[in-house]
Amino acid sequence: RRSSSFRFVEFAARVAVWWPMTEAVTLEVCENGLAVVTIDRPKALNAASVKMCQDLRAILDQIKGRQEEVKAVLLQGAGERPCFCSGGDVKALHGFLTADPSTAVPKDQMRQEYNAIAQLSALPQPTVALMNGITMGFGIGLGAIARYGVATEKSRLAMPENNIGLFPDAGFAYLAANKLAPGVGRLMALTGCHLIGAGDVLAAKLATHYVPLEDLPKLVEEDLKKANLRENADAAIKACLDGRCKAAPERTLLNDDLLDKFAKLTAAADARKMLDDMKAADLLKELDKGSPFCQAVVFKLLTLAEAECLADSARLSTALERDFATACRVMYRPDFVEGLRAVLVDKGQNGPPKWAAFNEADVEAAIVALPMGEGLF
Repeated sequence: RRSSSFRFVEFAARVAVWWPMTEAVTLEVCENGLAVVTIDRPKALNAASVKMCQDLRAILDQIKGRQEEVKAVLLQGAGERPCFCSGGDVKALHGFLTADPSTAVPKDQMRQEYNAIAQLSALPQPTVALMNGITMGFGIGLGAIARYGVATEKSRLAMPENNIGLFPDAGFAYLAANKLAPGVGRLMALTGCHLIGAGDVLAAKLATHYVPLEDLPKLVEEDLKKANLRENADAAIKACLDGRCKAAPERTLLNDDLLDKFAKLTAAADARKMLDDMKAADLLKELDKGSPFCQAVVFKLLTLAEAECLADSARLSTALERDFATACRVMYRPDFVEGLRAVLVDKGQNGPPKWAAFNEADVEAAIVALPMGEGLF
C-alpha cells in the first residue's frame, strides 16, 4: 500500500501533467517537508487566471490536510524575469464582459482569488513568499499575507487597480489597517505608486526580510530545502531567512512626512491638493491616472477596515467579504470595461480612459453587503 507521503508527491506529479506548464500552479514537496508552490505563467508576468486560482486552492487544501508530511510552504513565481505574481488575469475579463455584460466570470475570478488568500492565511504551517520582481494586486494579497516575505533589490510592488477602473482589492484594506506602516495603504491605494526595491518594501512592512537577488538560489536550494523542519519548522525557516538577510537599503519614495500626510487624509478627493502643495509631481501624475470613483470606493474601504473591532482572523475575512461585494458591483460599471480597454487592451494608444460621473450615493451603494447566499464564503 502506498504511503500518504508518496500519494501526496504523486498528486504533485499529476498537477504538472494536468495543468500546462505555460499556465500552471505547480507543487514540489521536498524531502525535508518544504512544499514549494510556483506560480508558473511567466509570459503573462505570472498573472493568475481563474483556473490557476482554482489550482492554487486545490494545492493549499492538500497542504493543509498533509501536516505530517508538509512542515512549511514556500511561494514563488516562475520565469527568468523577476516576477512573483502581477495579479489576477483581469485583462481576460474584457472579452467576457464585452461579449456578455452580465457574465459571471469576473465574479468567479475574484471568488477564487480571495478564497485562495483566506486559505493561505489559515495554513498552520509557516509560509514564505519570495516577492522578487513584479508583485501587484493578487500577488500582494498572497505575498503580504504569508508569515514571512522576502524582498530583493528587484522587487516592485504596487496596487494600480484604480487605473483600470477596479480598486485595490485582494484584502489590501485589511493589510493597510493591520500590517502596513501608517499612511502606506492610503498612499498606494490612491496613487497606484510603485514601491521599487527592498528599502521601500520593508519600510512599508510588506515584507519581513531583504535578501539580495544573487543570494535567492542559495536561500532556496541550500537553506530552505535542506533545513531541519521536523522539530520546530517556524524557528528553522526564520533562521534560514535571518542567515541570508542583509540590512535594508535606503528608501527611495517613502518618507515620514509623506506617510504622515496620507495617514491624516480625511477624503480621497483631498489627495490631489495635498500632493500639489507638496509639489509631488510624480505622485500627482500617478493619482490622475486613476478612476475617481474607484479612489473614493477604496478610501471608504480603508477607513472601514481601520475602524474594525474584531479578532484578527475575522478582520481578514470581513475585509475579503467586503472586497467581494464591492467587486461584484464595480466590475459591472462602465469604468471597468473602459479601463481594461484603454490600459490593457489598447495599451494607451487611443488615449486615457474616459471615466463615468458618480456621486457619494454610488460609492455607498458599491460597498453594501451582498444578499444572504451570494457572498464570498
